Amino acid sequence: MGLFSKKEYDGEHDFPLWKKGGVCDVCGKSITGKNAYIIPVKEFYASDKYREYYLKSGVEKALSNPVLTRLNATPQQIALSVLESLSNLSKSDTSPAAVCKDCVEMFE
Repeated sequence: MGLFSKKEYDGEHDFPLWKKGGVCDVCGKSITGKNAYIIPVKEFYASDKYREYYLKSGVEKALSNPVLTRLNATPQQIALSVLESLSNLSKSDTSPAAVCKDCVEMFE
């Protein structure tokens, strides 16, 4: 049985339940079957809320990185780099995302 066979829904959200363990592809929280959802890859990267979250968290991480701080990159340069990273991911990623119940709202 594959990940998409016999899709199960919980009635709360329009996405099938994730049937495996792992971590949320948004926040990194541990997930197991029935506490996470499968988000199709195109919907995952098309979400404005997710892109905003990715940009904000990516810039915050970069600004706290001592190596990047020493390079004197501006916040605008960092933001462009983060957005380029997201664009590259969206072009190469083919797998659906596993998203926890706290993050699924970004995709509805």
